[in-house]
Amino acid sequence: MKCLICEVGNLIAGRRSEVLHYKNRVLNVQGFWVSNCDQCGACLVTPSQAKANQRLMADAERHADGALVGAEIKAVRELMGLNRGEASKVFGGGPNAFSKYERGEIHPSEAVNKLLLLARDIPAARLKLLINAGFLVGPHPARTTELASASA
Repeated sequence: MKCLICEVGNLIAGRRSEVLHYKNRVLNVQGFWVSNCDQCGACLVTPSQAKANQRLMADAERHADGALVGAEIKAVRELMGLNRGEASKVFGGGPNAFSKYERGEIHPSEAVNKLLLLARDIPAARLKLLINAGFLVGPHPARTTELASASA
């Protein structure tokens, strides 16, 4: 892509860290996308880079608040052996909610986040959530062992 400033050089994409001020805290956010001109040295951010950077900032803010982010939400869902539709039945949210949570397009409610944290951290909570959603009927020895060992 040609530089929009000098119109001669080429923009080269790269990543760097940025400092974000959030709720009287300073967060060092890694992986911000930028493009630098190889001729004039201008530093620009393309629209797609800006979108990715917005997600990085939102994830940093959620982490600072103690909430899970997309990759962590996906890890909990996979830990429980659920597809996205099943995860919505277990934790709440609409039919497309988990797809959007995992891509960082939207964030789960505080209540859903708390359930996800419980499921991540407590094997018995995973089992209870699965039973309550109708995916297991009572104690299921094979599934119980699988879920309990996944947390170790």
